[in-house]
Amino acid sequence: ITLPALRMYRGSWLWFNSAHFNNVSYLKLHPYWRNKDLPDHLYPYNTYYGDGTDIEPEVLQHIRDVIWQVAVGFQMQRGDLLVLSNMYCQHARLSFTGARKLAFAMAMQDD
Repeated sequence: ITLPALRMYRGSWLWFNSAHFNNVSYLKLHPYWRNKDLPDHLYPYNTYYGDGTDIEPEVLQHIRDVIWQVAVGFQMQRGDLLVLSNMYCQHARLSFTGARKLAFAMAMQDD
């Protein structure tokens, strides 16, 4: 499946993809895959340009750098509520220690 990297949403072009995250270069750093010596096509997924060519490592790194430059972190505490728009925010979590319990809900909004 080939999807556009940008998406029009409420009059603005948004970066709406995970080419940097679903690329085999990311998988190779994951602890499960780190010591496996596999050719790229044997990993469970990979990303490419729309014409099927590889995305250059420096392009992927630039995307990752920009994402970190605009990242905002939250130290959640018991009872906190965080609401975000999945269209405007990429979301993730960093590693943590100790027990935690999170609840989440997703909703669709018609345009």
